[in-house]
Formats: sequence, C-alpha cells, structure tokens
Amino acid sequence: MWLDLIIAMSCGGAGLTCGWVMHATRHLPIDPINGDSGDSSTTTLTTTQVEEVETRREQISEVADQLRAYARTMAADVDAHQTTVQAVNSQLTSDQTDSPEAVFRAITQLIEANELMQSQLHSAQDRIHEQAMQIESAERRAETDALTRVPNRGAFDKHLASQHAKGHANAGTLALLDVDHFKKFNDVYGHRAGDEVLRVVAGILHSRLDKYGIVARFGGEEFAAVLDGCPVDRAKELVDAARVAIGEREIVFEEKRLRVTVSAGVAQLSAGEAAEGWLQRADDGLYRSKEAGRDCGHWMDGTTPIKITPAKSTASNEKSDSASDAAATGTAVTAIEAAKPKAKTFANLPGRSELNENFSEVRDRTQSTVSMFVMAIRCNTESTANNMRSLMQIIRATLRSVDRLGCDDESTFLVFMPSVDEETAQNRSVQICRSASAIGIGKSELAMNPISIGVSQVRASEEFDDVVDRCVALAIEAKEEGSEPTRLDTAGQLAL
Repeated sequence: MWLDLIIAMSCGGAGLTCGWVMHATRHLPIDPINGDSGDSSTTTLTTTQVEEVETRREQISEVADQLRAYARTMAADVDAHQTTVQAVNSQLTSDQTDSPEAVFRAITQLIEANELMQSQLHSAQDRIHEQAMQIESAERRAETDALTRVPNRGAFDKHLASQHAKGHANAGTLALLDVDHFKKFNDVYGHRAGDEVLRVVAGILHSRLDKYGIVARFGGEEFAAVLDGCPVDRAKELVDAARVAIGEREIVFEEKRLRVTVSAGVAQLSAGEAAEGWLQRADDGLYRSKEAGRDCGHWMDGTTPIKITPAKSTASNEKSDSASDAAATGTAVTAIEAAKPKAKTFANLPGRSELNENFSEVRDRTQSTVSMFVMAIRCNTESTANNMRSLMQIIRATLRSVDRLGCDDESTFLVFMPSVDEETAQNRSVQICRSASAIGIGKSELAMNPISIGVSQVRASEEFDDVVDRCVALAIEAKEEGSEPTRLDTAGQLAL
C-alpha cells in the first residue's frame, strides 16, 4: 500500500513538473510586429524605431528559444524519472517474495529519483525566473519613451483601448497637450534645450496626472493623458492646473532661464463613441486652444469646444502672483511676501510639498523596493542671489535625470534621489562641498562651514517631511567650524 502511494506521488509530481514548465513557456510575449495584438490601429515608424523593434524582437526570440530548450530538457528529465519509477515498479512486480529488502531497495531508489527530480526542477525554475525577468525588463523598455522616461505611444494606445472597453460611464477623460511654438523654440535655443524642456514638461505632467491613469509622450512635443474613470468636470481642472504649472516653471539650462507654455484639449468618452472618435474630439479641443492664441485649454461638450477657466484657490493665487512678480522684476518679492516664513529665493524651483508629490509617486510605483535618499544643502553665511545661483548650478551638475531639485527656504536646497546607494549619496555631497569651496561660495570671516549638507536614507513607511527635517537638522549640525561639512544618516545610524 505505502509503495503504491509513493509511486503514485512520484508520477503525480512528474506530471506537475511538466505542467509547470509548459505554463511558463506558453505566456511568451506576442511578436510586436507580426503578432496579433488585438489593436487595429497602426503608427508610422521611423527607420530608427523599426530597428529598435527588430532588436527587441531578436532579444525576446532568443529568450523564448532558451525557455523552449529548458522545456525540452525538463521533458527529458521527467521522462527519465518516469522510466526509473516504472523500472522499480516492474522489479517489485516480478519479485513475488515481497521481501523487506526488496521493498527497502525500491523505496531507496524512488527517494533518490525524487531528489534528483527536485534538484532539476529547482535549477529549471531559477533559469526560467531569470529569463522571465529579462522579458519583463524588455517589455518595460519597449513601452517607455527613451528621452522623457514616461510611457510611449504604444503603451498609451493599449491603455486607451483598455479604458475605452469599459464604456462611456467608466472610461474616464482623455487629454492632449502640446508645447506651444516648440519648433521655433528649437530653432532659437537648440535641440538640446528642447530635449530638456520635454523632460521637464513630462516630469510635471507625470507627477500631477499619472496617479489618475497614464501620462505618455504622444509624439514630438505632444503628450497625452487618460484620467481613468474621472469625469470631465474634475479632469479639466486637473489638466489645466498641470498646464498652468508648466507655464510657471522656469527651466534653467546652460545658464539660460527658459519658459514654455502648453495648450490642451480635453474630452470625456461619449456613449457609443469609437476610440478614434474620442481621440479626435480631444484633438479638436487642442486645435481650438491653438486657434485661441495658445497657452490655454478647451474641453469638449459633445462637439463644442469650451474654454477652461482656471479655478485657483487663494493659496495658489498667492503663489502665482508671487512667481509673476519675481519673474517680472527679477528682484526680491514684495514686502508682504517677504514677511512670510521660508520665502523662496528661486520661484522656479519646487518646494517641499511639490517634492513630496514626486516622493509619493516613486514610492507607490516601486512599492518601497528601491533605496531612496534625501539631501539638504544649506548656505550658512549670506545667502545672496549670486551665492545661491552658483550653488544651484553646482548641485545641478551632480544630478541624474531621475533626481529632483527643490528648495526648502531662502538658504536651503533639497535633492530627492531615488535608486541610489549610500556610497553614491555620500560621494555626491562631498563633491558639492568641494566644488562650492573651490570657487569660494559663502566664504566669510564667521567661524562656521559656509556650506553644510545633511543626507539621510528614507526609512520604511517614513513621511517625506520627517526625512527632510532630519536632513536639515544634520546640515545645521554640520555647519560648526572644525566639523565635517557633510553628515550622513543611514537607516537610523549617524555617520560623520
């Protein structure tokens, strides 16, 4: 009885192994060119895009071939395992004595066969997991715009089709946004400046709208967003607030201070409307915004475009007025604004609350699986406009595209650094201090370090304000003369 049970379990395990391997190989990605994706829409590809797609096809095809080879190997291993089990069964069947020695030998052989099968299974599982990770990474790259790091047109089209399938009551609202006079901007400032503008615009749209659905680069200087399940009355406010924020952002590039504006078109899916019609109505709203002089947005009431009137709160009005005054005069803010605590010297930089939005978005997207650091850089002497501007340029030179620079007050810069390790964060802070010292930023007769930096790793479930407060406290401690100008706190342990 026990022997029959062992044999049955061995055969069952072999069957499960085959099933598991077949399951792993049947979910290979569809050929991105020849495969049936279920999307009838087509997009004209440039030569470079075609080459990129062909490269991805070859990579995925290579991974698929490896997985199929693993499946064949596993099938052979399972067949050998079953042959061993059948041989043991035949031996016991032919041995009519049913002696304890024969049964013991049979059990030993079955245990050895099962151990070998288990080892082979684990090995195959590791190899298939590795290949699955490669496929997932390739798929992510295939759906990400290389310049702006937001989803590309292909990813957007899939998301749009998915939302459209939910029907007009649940699909949400679509928005198209276009950077105004972008060709002229490129002609004047060059394509590198234009690329930086696209990155900044994408970053603002992503931080403000991606949490509601998707933000993607639609093509050229045009971006698209779908706000899943969001009614048009709410969506038009969110989109226009993002549009206004882009116009208020001063983009510093190679010591130039640049500004751009954006036009927008917004449309909610109508009953019985095709996805192409939905997209066309949003484009009609965008076209009307351009006709109206640009730097505005229109939402579609059926087929009628209606201009979006910004609904600003008192706080946002004050912020906008302050930014406008600073941009117009290039000097200090008004006496009323100057009386407020923690007034920003650089109105173009995001504050703590705006950096918190980036922080929350990264944490939600990564599920807190990546190491994140925050840096507070203080000018401890006279924080003149020249000193702060020079310090800002030094900091910018150390940043990656995923890092975010902001300011906490008139003398403190903040840097949010996702996906960075302790050594890199510490080296960056030392580099900033050395560069600032080399050109004499903040140099004075006062007995203190002119520039001090506090760096801290973000702890599990920690709020952004808490880690910023800790960084500022470290920077204040580091200003004392004779102490190191940088202090690093990693997951609760202070390192000088």
